Amino acid sequence: MLKATDLCFRYGSFELKNINLAIEKGTFTCIAGSNGSGKSTLARLLGGVLEPSSGTIERSSLCGLVLSNPDNMFVNQTVEEDVAFGPENLGHTSEQIRADVDKALELTGLTSYAKEKISSLSYGLKQRVAIAGTLAMDADYLILDEVTSMLDSEASEKILNLILDLVGKGKAVVLVTHNMDQAVYADSLVVMDKGNVIANDKPWKILNNRELMNRCSLKQPYTVRIADKLRLKGYGISAQAITPDTLEKEIRRCSDVYIR
Repeated sequence: MLKATDLCFRYGSFELKNINLAIEKGTFTCIAGSNGSGKSTLARLLGGVLEPSSGTIERSSLCGLVLSNPDNMFVNQTVEEDVAFGPENLGHTSEQIRADVDKALELTGLTSYAKEKISSLSYGLKQRVAIAGTLAMDADYLILDEVTSMLDSEASEKILNLILDLVGKGKAVVLVTHNMDQAVYADSLVVMDKGNVIANDKPWKILNNRELMNRCSLKQPYTVRIADKLRLKGYGISAQAITPDTLEKEIRRCSDVYIR
C-alpha cells in the first residue's frame, strides 16, 4: 500500500494541509485540480522527491515518478540503455538487468525501439520510455505527473491504454491530470484546491457534481455532458455511466425501454 497520513508540506506561502490517502496495488487513481492546487507537489511527495514538513508516507514497495517533461529524466542515449539505468543503480546482476529491461520494454510496447536513440522518438514514445524506466526497477506504484499534457489525442490515448493495462497486471497508477475524460476510467478521483483534498471518491460521484467541478475550474467529461443532455430529454441515464462504453450501453437500454 501507498499511504499518506496527515501529510503536510510548506514552501514559502504555499501549504499542503493534512492529506490522507491510501492507494492499493492494482488500482488507478487520478489527482485533479486547477493550476496551483498542489496536485504536482503531492505527486512529488508520494514519489519521494520531496520530504513532508509533517505527517508520514508509507510505501510497501518501490514507487516510480514520471514527470510531465520526459526529456528531464533521461541519462543515456538509447532506449534500452536508459531503461537499464535504474536496475543498474539498484545493483542488479547483468542477467537480471537484461530481464528487467526486456520485461519493461514489452509492457510498454517498446521492444522494437530498444536500440533507437531517444532523441529521435516522438514525445509520446519518450513518455513510454520514462514509464519503462520505472517498471524496470520493479516499481509497483507509478506516479505520473501530467504525462499526457503535451501529447495529441492519439498519443494520449495510447498512454491511457498503457495505464489501464498496467493496472490490470497489478500495478498501482496515480495520474495527475487536468483531463477529466481520462478520469472516467479511474477507480478513485482525488480533487485538490488550494493545498487541500476537497473530494476523494468514485469518479462518477465527483464528475456529476457540477458545482464542485466549476469551483475547481475542471471541465466535466464529454460523456457526462452528453448524459446530462439526454436526461433533459427524458432518458433515465444512470449517473454511473461515465465511460464511453457504459454510456453507450445505457443509451441502448433506455432506447429499448422507450421503443417498447
